[in-house]
Amino acid sequence: HIAFVGDALAPDQPPFLADADLPGWIESLRPLIQAEYQNFLLVSGRSGLVAHQQVRQQIQQLEKIHQQLENLAAQKAPVNETRQIVPGLLTDFEIPAEREVLFRQRLIYGLSQYYIRHYQPSQDEILD
Repeated sequence: HIAFVGDALAPDQPPFLADADLPGWIESLRPLIQAEYQNFLLVSGRSGLVAHQQVRQQIQQLEKIHQQLENLAAQKAPVNETRQIVPGLLTDFEIPAEREVLFRQRLIYGLSQYYIRHYQPSQDEILD
């Protein structure tokens, strides 16, 4: 039994969030930690074979990110406040020094784009 999960699972690195649907992403991963998938080999598009524990970790990370963004939105925080949560999110990963800037920038960009799309839609998006 093999399940190919593509880019839905990218362990050991911050997720790319700019075009994400966090609740949908989380729900797409949940079946992989259920009993029917326990005997499956999970294959990620970028990391090859991944452990079920890595699926659980990614779900927890995505839930943490979503909750923090929800908190900012509830406070009606401006988009630049998303930068403040980046350091706390980076602590969830063991990041090689040579990739730290890349991962930090990925989170800064992704969080801001996600926040704008989901919590601060433009007038055109509201009318559609």
